[in-house]
Amino acid sequence: MKAVDWRKQKGITLKQLSEKIKFSDGYLCDIENGKREPSYRVMAAYLKVSSGAVQPNDFFEIQFNQLHS
Repeated sequence: MKAVDWRKQKGITLKQLSEKIKFSDGYLCDIENGKREPSYRVMAAYLKVSSGAVQPNDFFEIQFNQLHS
């Protein structure tokens, strides 16, 4: 599940999420809008806070199985 979809489904604002995972809301907004790629720490924070609903590969357009086609 994409990070933005998970966040909106849970009714969490970017500000609330940023306070919870300790990254700026501007940085998270850029990630959600595809302007920046997330760091390992950001992906790990999303994985933890979403209880696994947001996986690291959810941040990238290409899926792993498409690489082997």
